[in-house]
Amino acid sequence: MDEQSSAAAGLPDRRPQPPDSSAHAHDAGGDRVAEIAQQRIQIAHHRSLKHVHCEHVDGVLWLRGEVATFHHKQVAQECVRDLPGVTRILNLLNVVPRENGRQRGAG
Repeated sequence: MDEQSSAAAGLPDRRPQPPDSSAHAHDAGGDRVAEIAQQRIQIAHHRSLKHVHCEHVDGVLWLRGEVATFHHKQVAQECVRDLPGVTRILNLLNVVPRENGRQRGAG
């Protein structure tokens, strides 16, 4: 059943919703988990991973941004998979192939 069919049938939307900083109180622990996740991804030394951003809310680690390949998307997730305090990872990274050595849309 697609999104419109679900709404028409009166069923709740069960897809994960992105964190909304106005709706969630970010505790220091969640911010610290996101910071550690970001550091782990940067340590991987893939240039493509410099556009990855992390947010941690209620045990869920959100990965957002752009990477050049599906492999880099997997690398980013693998970097953070065993972080304490993370019960779920939502990898919302967009794969944007590079053109002439630069990511599409980059200056």
